[in-house]
Amino acid sequence: MIGVPYALLFGVVAGLLEFIPLVGPLTVALGATLVTSFHSMAQAVWVLAFLGALRLAQDYVVFPRLVRRGIHLHPLGVILAILSGAELAGMAGIFLAIPAVAVLSVMHRHLLEHRGSGGLVSELLKPTPTAADAARTTSDAPA
Repeated sequence: MIGVPYALLFGVVAGLLEFIPLVGPLTVALGATLVTSFHSMAQAVWVLAFLGALRLAQDYVVFPRLVRRGIHLHPLGVILAILSGAELAGMAGIFLAIPAVAVLSVMHRHLLEHRGSGGLVSELLKPTPTAADAARTTSDAPA
């Protein structure tokens, strides 16, 4: 829509490099901006603004919501886990943060169920109810 030359090639390369955190998307953004700048600086600015907004939306809105639905973690917890993982173990920590938090939260829930107590942080680790759960609760209520 912006008129980037070789848009299909950049799309395929972006899809392949998406698996390399930080470096992959940055490489594609710089390449697309550089190639577009040879045609028009205004287009290059639009490409850079679009890719920046896309990264922000994907990293801070879409991804945390998808992970929350999969492992029942609050989006803020997902973001904090990824940032903590990056600080503690670098690139490997980014990949391992969500599985580690998921395993720890499930272990904590099972421990609390086994002990029969709520604990101090049980409210934070409870799975968030989905719309289907709310509909099921209202349909089960006696009339």
